[in-house]
Amino acid sequence: MAIDLGQGYVTILPSTAGFATALGAQTAGAGTAAGATAAKGVGGSLVAGLARFAGPVALALGAAAVGKFVFDSTKEFIGFEQKMREVYTLLPGISKDAMGEMQEDVKTLARDMGVLPNDAVPALYQAISAGVPKENVFDFLETAQRAAVGGVTDLETAVDGISSVVNAYGEDVIDATSVSDLMFQAVKGGKTTIDEMSASLFQVIPTAASLGVEFGDVTAGLATMTAAGTPTRVATTQMRQALIELSKGGTVASDTFKELSGQTFKDFIASGGNTQEALQLLEEHAKESGVGINELFGSVEAGQAALALTGAGTEKYTQELLAAADAAGATDEAYKTMNDGTGRAIDSLKASWATVKLDVGEVFKPIGDAAVGVFADFVKGISVGIPIAIGFVKDFVSSAKEVAAFFTDGFTGGGDPEALVGPMRLIYDAGAKVSEIFEIVSDFSKRLWENLAPLRETFAATAATLRSPSTR
Repeated sequence: MAIDLGQGYVTILPSTAGFATALGAQTAGAGTAAGATAAKGVGGSLVAGLARFAGPVALALGAAAVGKFVFDSTKEFIGFEQKMREVYTLLPGISKDAMGEMQEDVKTLARDMGVLPNDAVPALYQAISAGVPKENVFDFLETAQRAAVGGVTDLETAVDGISSVVNAYGEDVIDATSVSDLMFQAVKGGKTTIDEMSASLFQVIPTAASLGVEFGDVTAGLATMTAAGTPTRVATTQMRQALIELSKGGTVASDTFKELSGQTFKDFIASGGNTQEALQLLEEHAKESGVGINELFGSVEAGQAALALTGAGTEKYTQELLAAADAAGATDEAYKTMNDGTGRAIDSLKASWATVKLDVGEVFKPIGDAAVGVFADFVKGISVGIPIAIGFVKDFVSSAKEVAAFFTDGFTGGGDPEALVGPMRLIYDAGAKVSEIFEIVSDFSKRLWENLAPLRETFAATAATLRSPSTR
């Protein structure tokens, strides 16, 4: 992408108007004209000197700021790219073009929905890992982000809760938007949160889905039970146990229900019945039998759920079932309420700025890659050359000792000229090897300088722009 640095600048030099006069008044003694003239000259020289000094300083500071921004942006893009590669591991055979498109989709989501790219990528990984098709994964993430904003939670948590429900029921039964709307309706009607439901729904959803119990029945039940003070994590467990005992042959609840309705609980649900209607049949039977409905269930948890959803809880459960049937749009309503504020505006600004840095980092990363490649070659060469060089140094020292011994012996009449041949050859070879090492270092420096040429040209163009009279 092309990046236009623009011509943004601010005049930082103060006006000298009045400076000389004020200085003159302080230095001219009794206010003589001579004193004022002298002061004016001193003031003018001082400000002129500052002006000449300020230009280079401002340019240097500007260049340093640009350099840091480029460095930080490149570093952030490298981290972003690494996280995206983790996503690609879930998509075997994905093409480079598809990778590039997915990266751009993440940045678009970040800008449009006010979510930082670093938060969007883990959520993307989680969504694809949960089985959301890559063709509509970003639509799914947009719905989840609306739920996250409206429910005051993070994107990854919203993805977890929504995907668990969609996976349990199947996308052909319920979509992400409907799941989110029903969860919000439960938040409105009960004392629970998106966070709490996302962390607890796994307790009841697989059982409910396997029996054909609608998700709206579940959320209405959770709203009713939590409104009465039952914690979400407990309510989901109690509801699961009630559904299990209603459907499991051989339990008192299941056998009694089949006797009263003429069919199994699962068949009853398939024929259009719901959980409340099933519990009402059992409640009426319990009253006629002079026992509590909880006594028809074998576990305390199942009995507690039955008690909470019947008797005094019947009216509340009925209201929540009606609300669940009319829950469409609950997510958007909550999102609009939470999104209309300064905090969200700041989040959107941060997200947009983060995508700008990724764009800049993507441009400069190839330069860094080239420099790293050159440096890697250099280190590899040095790692091989150093042991060799050390060996030659040892040989050199040994040879030098032999040469020294020859001359010492020579002065005493015992030196043999042929003894110099071996040590001198070793000294020569060691010198050649040192020369090779210097060539490696020189080649590294040359290649590094060449690969950094685009960066030098960019900074040179920036400096020229800043020095141009039109930018002053």
